[in-house]
Amino acid sequence: MKNLIALVIAVAATCTPLLVAAEASSTTADASPVAATAGDPARGKHLFNHYCIVCHGTGGGGGIGPSLKGLSNRLSAQDVAKQLTNPRAAMPKFSPGPLSDQDVRDVAAYVLAL
Repeated sequence: MKNLIALVIAVAATCTPLLVAAEASSTTADASPVAATAGDPARGKHLFNHYCIVCHGTGGGGGIGPSLKGLSNRLSAQDVAKQLTNPRAAMPKFSPGPLSDQDVRDVAAYVLAL
């Protein structure tokens, strides 16, 4: 009986940290939903034409804002999403705001396809 109790305690002591680490890992993954899944470039184009075209021009060719063509050579979808959610310079912040996390992923997918 003592051996059984010792075995149960040993298993619990071994598994508890693993379960806590697994829960923390899943919480961390959920904390950044913007980068969690790929976006839809077709939907992103529609959103781009509504929110971004004024500054970045038709097809992302530039205007008031810089050209967005060729970004896929140097940026990831997560980088583009970060710029949309935490912009630098004069660019407005789109999330939280008019764009949902899925919208941000969609716009990022479109921009990277330019």
